[in-house]
Amino acid sequence: MKKRELSDFMTQELLYDFVKNNLDSERKKSVEEAIEKYEDIRSDLKTIESGLQYLESLSKTLVSTALIQQVNEKETYFGQIQKLTSYENWPPFVKWTLEAVLVISVVITVSLLAPWAQFKDFVMQNKNSELILAEFTKPESQSLIETSNTTEQSEKAHFEDEGEKSDPKKAIEVEKNKKTDVSQINSKISSVSIRNQEETKKTGFVYRGTLIIVNVEVGTEKLKNTIVELGGRKAGEVELGWRRNQGDYYFHFTIPESKLSNLEDYFKTLGTIKLSRDPHPRIMPDGILRMIITTEEPK
Repeated sequence: MKKRELSDFMTQELLYDFVKNNLDSERKKSVEEAIEKYEDIRSDLKTIESGLQYLESLSKTLVSTALIQQVNEKETYFGQIQKLTSYENWPPFVKWTLEAVLVISVVITVSLLAPWAQFKDFVMQNKNSELILAEFTKPESQSLIETSNTTEQSEKAHFEDEGEKSDPKKAIEVEKNKKTDVSQINSKISSVSIRNQEETKKTGFVYRGTLIIVNVEVGTEKLKNTIVELGGRKAGEVELGWRRNQGDYYFHFTIPESKLSNLEDYFKTLGTIKLSRDPHPRIMPDGILRMIITTEEPK
């Protein structure tokens, strides 16, 4: 009688029992023949054996009693709520939205409460302190030149006097010329010292003011044009009528002193002006005034 061979399907079905040694001798021999004959069956056998070894290693894992007790305990209602409301369990979209809202809120709060006007004025003042509007040459050098010239003239007269001692009349005239030269030198030195004292007594100043205008945007543009027409020029780094973060407009400019009254009259036509003259370390040239004006809407 011809011996029947196991099919691939039947061999794969019997592989687990073969590994666990649950087959009779005849079936076991048939499975062994199929394993030697087919490569895929040998691969399946290795997979089953490795899986059983992994399960055996898992069976040796020890679980702590605390974990077993936590699993066995019934979760309370408060614990479920705490688990649901925990930040770690929130969806990523909700976390990102909350973080974005917090960041935007902080930025808006800082931008509204920070004293940007004082900070800007401080920065602009430091930068403007490096800007030279005018330079003055002290008259001391002129006085030195004048005294040197008079000294040369006196020495020249002295040498002329030495050559003309034989003539008494000329000697008398020379003495008179010497006296007049000395008096002229003394008068020039005194005038120079007076001018130096006047220069040291001078102190700089700046006009600061706030102009309240209804419809400030239109009024600011008109004020800018009027300042230019009156001969005004910007003194800082920003343009005339620069809009600041607070919503007001900033004017830092110089203007001829003769046009101050005209500018004050024009201020009154636009709105209410609060103008003050504050001391400042920088001295402007004669006839030139420096002004810092801000325009804003009435509050």
